[in-house]
Amino acid sequence: MNFLIDFATYLVAFGLGSGLTWLVLRRLWPARSADEAFADTEELREPGEKR
Repeated sequence: MNFLIDFATYLVAFGLGSGLTWLVLRRLWPARSADEAFADTEELREPGEKR
């Protein structure tokens, strides 16, 4: 029984820790828009290459 309590506590603590970490990182480095991400792929292509 103690194992289940410890395991549940670990899952809750890990979930809260990773969730808060994700929120902080998203605040520091916001996700790019689709247009910005697509522009990066356009720059990497060779001149004249089409897809």
